[in-house]
Amino acid sequence: MLECLPRELAMRFFPQMLKLLQSEMVLMKATLGVVLMPKLLSMLFVIAQHPAKF
Repeated sequence: MLECLPRELAMRFFPQMLKLLQSEMVLMKATLGVVLMPKLLSMLFVIAQHPAKF
Protein backbone atom coordinates (compact mmCIF):
# COMPACT_ATOMS: atom_id res chain seq x y z
CA MET A 1 0.00 0.00 0.00
CA LEU A 2 2.77 2.44 0.93
CA GLU A 3 4.54 1.87 -2.37
CA CYS A 4 1.50 3.18 -4.24
CA LEU A 5 1.58 6.54 -2.45
CA PRO A 6 3.72 9.32 -3.87
CA ARG A 7 6.51 10.24 -1.49
CA GLU A 8 5.48 13.89 -1.06
CA LEU A 9 1.92 12.91 -0.21
CA ALA A 10 3.15 10.34 2.30
CA MET A 11 5.55 12.82 3.88
CA ARG A 12 2.77 15.36 4.22
CA PHE A 13 0.13 12.87 5.37
CA PHE A 14 1.85 10.68 7.94
CA PRO A 15 2.97 13.33 10.45
CA GLN A 16 -0.60 14.64 10.64
CA MET A 17 -1.94 11.13 11.08
CA LEU A 18 0.61 10.43 13.81
CA LYS A 19 -0.36 13.62 15.64
CA LEU A 20 -4.02 12.65 15.40
CA LEU A 21 -3.27 9.14 16.68
CA GLN A 22 -1.20 10.53 19.55
CA SER A 23 -3.97 12.89 20.63
CA GLU A 24 -6.46 10.01 20.38
CA MET A 25 -4.19 7.88 22.56
CA VAL A 26 -3.84 10.69 25.11
CA LEU A 27 -7.63 11.06 25.26
CA MET A 28 -8.09 7.30 25.63
CA LYS A 29 -5.44 7.08 28.34
CA ALA A 30 -6.98 9.99 30.23
CA THR A 31 -10.44 8.44 30.02
CA LEU A 32 -9.13 5.03 31.06
CA GLY A 33 -7.22 6.61 33.92
CA VAL A 34 -10.30 8.43 35.20
CA VAL A 35 -12.43 5.30 34.87
CA LEU A 36 -9.94 2.75 36.21
CA MET A 37 -8.15 4.74 38.92
CA PRO A 38 -10.83 4.27 41.62
CA LYS A 39 -10.99 0.53 40.89
CA LEU A 40 -7.21 0.20 41.02
CA LEU A 41 -7.06 2.17 44.26
CA SER A 42 -9.78 0.08 45.89
CA MET A 43 -8.03 -3.11 44.75
CA LEU A 44 -4.75 -1.90 46.20
CA PHE A 45 -6.53 -1.00 49.42
CA VAL A 46 -8.06 -4.48 49.64
CA ILE A 47 -4.67 -6.09 48.95
CA ALA A 48 -3.07 -3.92 51.64
CA GLN A 49 -5.80 -4.85 54.11
CA HIS A 50 -5.63 -8.60 53.43
CA PRO A 51 -2.10 -9.52 52.31
CA ALA A 52 -2.58 -13.19 53.24
CA LYS A 53 -5.18 -13.75 50.48
CA PHE A 54 -2.82 -12.87 47.64
